[in-house]
Amino acid sequence: MGKINRFLTVTKACFLALSMLAGLFPASVLAAESMEVDIDGYAVEDGQLKIYLNHNQPLDFTVDKENVDVKFGAMEMTTDEILKFSDTDENVSYKCVVDVSGSMDQKRIDQAKEMIKGIADRKKAGDNMAITALGNDLVQSSYMTDKNEIAEKADVLTLTKDDTNLYYCIVEELKGMQTSPDAHEKKCLIIFSDGAEDQAPGITRDE
Repeated sequence: MGKINRFLTVTKACFLALSMLAGLFPASVLAAESMEVDIDGYAVEDGQLKIYLNHNQPLDFTVDKENVDVKFGAMEMTTDEILKFSDTDENVSYKCVVDVSGSMDQKRIDQAKEMIKGIADRKKAGDNMAITALGNDLVQSSYMTDKNEIAEKADVLTLTKDDTNLYYCIVEELKGMQTSPDAHEKKCLIIFSDGAEDQAPGITRDE
């Protein structure tokens, strides 16, 4: 499809569904009082481009389509709809990675388990979750929707004497989330780790 720019400049935005030609990609969204936000993702559906934006503004932050101008060069596009993600019926795939290496301790791992269970309790019925144990290698579960099954998978996470293969993990998990047929369009990678990469070979920090 081509490379999409990483930033949009907008007045106010949570989620944009933009009517446009499938071959075009956004350069900017311009307005009198503008702000810059990250593009979280996009999808092309039936000749429309749907753009996901993260704005990191307070909960009472709102916007309507009359306050947003979308332009590709000199070409002005039509904004059909602006929605908060919470107001859509789209599902989310969560991938929770828990560092079980020797630099962690069981108390930290147990805290990660409880947080995973909390996410499972609060997720929508159609959301799914997979859990990965991170040490020298990755031990990955399949995507699950049942909160009891998720809790069972979380409960088996146990401290090991492994090293932390953190950068390899991040690269592999992102690849897997992009290619898995079970992962929804909207994805969230959550990593529970002390962040101490101690692998001499393999994936580096720069990669």
